[in-house]
Amino acid sequence: MCSVSSYIAVHLSIACCFADSLQNAFTLRSTKKQDLRKDRLRKHCAGVNQSLDDLKDTDLKNFIVDDKHGIIYCYIPKVACTNWKRTLIALNYSEPYPDPMSFEHNWVHDFERFQYLNDFPKAEREAKLKHYTKFLFVRDPFVRLISAYRDKMLNYDQYFYEECKLVFSQTKRKNKISVSCWNYRTMSDKGHSKPEICMCKREKP
Repeated sequence: MCSVSSYIAVHLSIACCFADSLQNAFTLRSTKKQDLRKDRLRKHCAGVNQSLDDLKDTDLKNFIVDDKHGIIYCYIPKVACTNWKRTLIALNYSEPYPDPMSFEHNWVHDFERFQYLNDFPKAEREAKLKHYTKFLFVRDPFVRLISAYRDKMLNYDQYFYEECKLVFSQTKRKNKISVSCWNYRTMSDKGHSKPEICMCKREKP
């Protein structure tokens, strides 16, 4: 019995050490990957030399301002923006907060639900950008494009189709383009596949 118990104990110890090694290796790889991404971001932003005066109102339309919590969230379609909008709405209720998932999808995307950075005069924009916590989320561009196609094209989305069908008919008649080409163009125009940098431009003082 002792030999069997010792045998099991040794192998359990080896298994635990192996699991720890795998976890450490995974953590190290993840850390290196994040460091590379941050370094790439810093290098890109270091070459940006623009002020708030250089940005148009349309450049700021994706920046949601939450004065209650002192945050600015730049939303990007197909990067969990629906759930983040739900969360921001829930946080502006009194406690106990409602379940964010209880808010209907299309209702969440009504522009009147939020205040945006371009709603404020220049002085207030500058103050909020300086003092508020600013954040955004990004996603692999190809995964994001596939997600947009599956969500908006393969599944019938009445909100998306109703808003875009006029553009579809006009564009198709004018340019004689295929439906598949229009699908991509329309998703890009609506922001569902537009590059993140086109929606969350960086302001550098």
